[in-house]
Amino acid sequence: MPAPMGKIALLDGAVVNQIAAGEVIERPASVVKELLENALDAGARRVRVEVEGAGLTLIRVLDDGEGMPEEDLPLALERHATSKVRRLSDLESISTLGFRGEALPSIAAVSRLRLLSRSRGAAVGAEIEARGGRPGAARPSAHPAGTLVEVRDLFFNTPARRKFLRSPAGEARAITALISQFAVAYPAVHFVHLHDGRTLLEAPPVRSLRERLSQVMGPGMAERLLDIEEVAADGAAVRGLISDAEGARGNRTGQWLYVNLRLVHDRALGHALQEASSEFIPKGRHATAFVFLSVPAAQVDVNVHPAKWEVRFARPDAVRALVFRAVREAARSRLAFRGAPAPEAMHGPPSEPAGSGWTPAAGAGAALTRERHACVIREPLVTGFPPAAYETPRGEEREPVARPLPLGGEGLEDLRPLAQYRESFIIATDGRDLLIVDQHVAHERILYERILREWEEGKVERQPMLLPLPVTLSPEESVTLDAVRPLLEEAGFRIDPFGEREVILREAPVMAGMENTETLVHSLLEEGEEVRRGRPAAGLRDRLAARCACHAAIKIHTPLSRDKMEFLLHELLRTRTPFLCPHGRPIVLRLTDRALERTFGRC
Repeated sequence: MPAPMGKIALLDGAVVNQIAAGEVIERPASVVKELLENALDAGARRVRVEVEGAGLTLIRVLDDGEGMPEEDLPLALERHATSKVRRLSDLESISTLGFRGEALPSIAAVSRLRLLSRSRGAAVGAEIEARGGRPGAARPSAHPAGTLVEVRDLFFNTPARRKFLRSPAGEARAITALISQFAVAYPAVHFVHLHDGRTLLEAPPVRSLRERLSQVMGPGMAERLLDIEEVAADGAAVRGLISDAEGARGNRTGQWLYVNLRLVHDRALGHALQEASSEFIPKGRHATAFVFLSVPAAQVDVNVHPAKWEVRFARPDAVRALVFRAVREAARSRLAFRGAPAPEAMHGPPSEPAGSGWTPAAGAGAALTRERHACVIREPLVTGFPPAAYETPRGEEREPVARPLPLGGEGLEDLRPLAQYRESFIIATDGRDLLIVDQHVAHERILYERILREWEEGKVERQPMLLPLPVTLSPEESVTLDAVRPLLEEAGFRIDPFGEREVILREAPVMAGMENTETLVHSLLEEGEEVRRGRPAAGLRDRLAARCACHAAIKIHTPLSRDKMEFLLHELLRTRTPFLCPHGRPIVLRLTDRALERTFGRC
């Protein structure tokens, strides 16, 4: 009787290669990442990335680095062959971006790959081709100093992998974002990125991070960023740039974290960044940040993730504390520059009436102003506040301010303002209870419903810009604009192309306001990018309307006359949902008489 066959068998080499490739090459952007890391490790000073068909048709990366001799080309396609690690101890102090020796063989296993290279000083170059992980023989070939890698028909032999990719536009955006992230980390390197023949990024060498961000993200953003810089006693240091509240986003995709120039995803560092920026970024928003952490190589382990996205620190608490201190100091420096009090003082009890933030609703003559802020606040030009609504002559009858509007068992009746607190909140009463109304989100709700109503009725009122406004887009914003341009035009925006990455804003909807329109354009494109990341496209119109409303609504620290407060409350009560802003934040806080009496021990 023959012996039973065992169940365990060695996998075929091709299967092993494809499994290993799956850990490293998840999508077209993974190919770009690995090839960029190789180019930068080779000392390249110029890198050109050409992409066709969102990377599935072609990815071509050309660099002017040190190149490879002919005899090294076959080894470069062998798994675990590398020039960056020689012995086990080398893993304890890795200073290169790539080191595993998996990039090229993993790419070759799922594509048709062509590799050309010539080392500096060599008379002639060489090339080699591989199909599905099976390399041919190397042969001499004319090529300038440096390396060219062509990757065609990605995942041609793993069709199941293609099914799990995002849309072509989503994959293209991931590639452009990744190239931008590398360009920001290496301002001395000339980066060029083309997608389907269109130049999305041309970034010649510059001297500073801020200059490079101006090339990649546009000069408007770069000029507003705050400097981050902190050095620890153990040799670790952090530097970078971070936005103020105006440059904040609705997600963390604008937060780029680097460790020893390696782009990483680290939740702990992200939480430290979020907590430290909470003093000047509203809840639910996230600062745009470019944070570079330098740590001695022996204190960080980069060999913990197949695609090298994660790292492990020898002293993680110290590193997080360093990032926290750096961002917190940047925030406080900005507050001090603007003449605002330190964050502790802002939350402490007022020391004198002029600093209390209270403005009685008894007319301009009795208004108190806050001297704590050195910035000058102009009388606002408030979108949606017609002059007649707050310039009623004395003695004339005013339209009733409130009407019953029940919601969850609550109603607002006979609502009238009493005072303005810190030029941000309206203290009001409905004849029964005390109410506190957030003036910004109240106005936001009003504008949001008006904007949606105009869009639904096809009656968007447009206004031309006094001067056409040029706007520089990031590479990924350029891709997004192509997809959402019809909806933006329907919403009242006329945005014309003006070069590869520049556009001209010629018209905007009246309800969106006319101030800081460049910032609004970036915000709207951010919402378009959210669709690419999986948020439902059906809700894009609502989110665009919410962004326009938030942009145009009166801000906190804006003084309002009694007439304006009354008009704001009146319009709020005419909305469908007067208790919640478009983003779900509360608008009205009710304090009942019974709660007051209980607090003071009266019942």
